[in-house]
Amino acid sequence: MNRSIARRLALMFALVALSVFTLVGIRLFLVLRTQLEHYLRESLDDRAQIARIIVYHAVTPEKWRMAREKLTDMTPHDNSTLYSVTGTDPYFHYGTPVEGKTVTSWPGGYARVTPGGGGQDLLAVTATIPAYGARPAVQLQVAASYSPNVRTMRVFGLALAALSALGSLAVLLLSYSVTRLGFAPLTRLTRDASAVSPNNRSQRLNTASLPLELNDLANLSFNGALERLDGAYGRLESFNADVAHELRTPVTILIGQTEVALTRNRSVDDLRHTLQSNLEEFEWMRAIINDMLFLARARIF
Repeated sequence: MNRSIARRLALMFALVALSVFTLVGIRLFLVLRTQLEHYLRESLDDRAQIARIIVYHAVTPEKWRMAREKLTDMTPHDNSTLYSVTGTDPYFHYGTPVEGKTVTSWPGGYARVTPGGGGQDLLAVTATIPAYGARPAVQLQVAASYSPNVRTMRVFGLALAALSALGSLAVLLLSYSVTRLGFAPLTRLTRDASAVSPNNRSQRLNTASLPLELNDLANLSFNGALERLDGAYGRLESFNADVAHELRTPVTILIGQTEVALTRNRSVDDLRHTLQSNLEEFEWMRAIINDMLFLARARIF
């Protein structure tokens, strides 16, 4: 089955475009994930700094009750940010620390934790607040959910995959159109070549409007082949004329002698003489025919 060069080139361009889109998309995906994690750490820093100030100044039981209320007010309804305070004195406790498997950790006390009970990963930071007044030293932990990051990355990944597919399809269609347009001179060259016939051997392909890549092909290959074929046809016609001329003489002699022999009654000797003369002419014709067969087998044309 013959395959279209335009379709093959368009498919190759589309595969190249898909590869480029994929590599760029992966890089953008990694950059976006890094930036979202960086933004989440910065946001967690701001919340941890506020919580640190609140807990640090809770130096009496009364102020601690107020600090607990502030921490509760700072906790979103969807629990996307969690606060916990632990220490040696159970009174100065708040919330439940996040426990689970640490996936990744960064300098500064940051850690990505997968909760033991399941759910989305959390980015947690832990800081030690020294004792102050009636409050003993405590551990403050602030944890933020990875859910917004995961949702953003999922939507971005799906959008990136869809755009890459659509972009590759667009490249495929545009490449096919551009390739067909680029092959227009070759199509015109094919059409001109198909118009060449033995009845118009002097016709040559027009190479004036052809691009540089096809100019040598048309001039050296097609037009050169037409020149050689024209010469071969010329030699063949000349040979046929020579053969016809050579055969016409013995045929004319044979016809003349036969007609003379049939005009009146002939003796046996006269008929034998006529047949002997005809035999010589037949031998001559056989020699000419043998020469023609030899030249045809030798492919001198």
